[in-house]
Amino acid sequence: MYSTYEQCINITYQALDLLNVKQFLTQGQTLANIYDNIEYYLDNNDTRDAHIVNKFIEEHSDVFQGIIFKCMNEYEFMEYCQKRYPEIKWGHHVEEYYWVAN
Repeated sequence: MYSTYEQCINITYQALDLLNVKQFLTQGQTLANIYDNIEYYLDNNDTRDAHIVNKFIEEHSDVFQGIIFKCMNEYEFMEYCQKRYPEIKWGHHVEEYYWVAN
């Protein structure tokens, strides 16, 4: 059983390493879209790599509970991608907004 944060992130890295994540990292895609595309791919494709990843997720159901990104947020996923694919460049946009405070 994987109970610590580090263990959960490590096992998620292992699951992602079974998949060619780079194929999802296309220009203009947001992290949210990449998340969705990976989850859709795993749920709806009858490919060898999807089967392997889904089997791994099933074997580690205590970590994933059926969802590959159960323990990993977008920032952590970007860190994973930066470690595995340093040639990929990432953009960043900060949105500023105002609201009534009283």
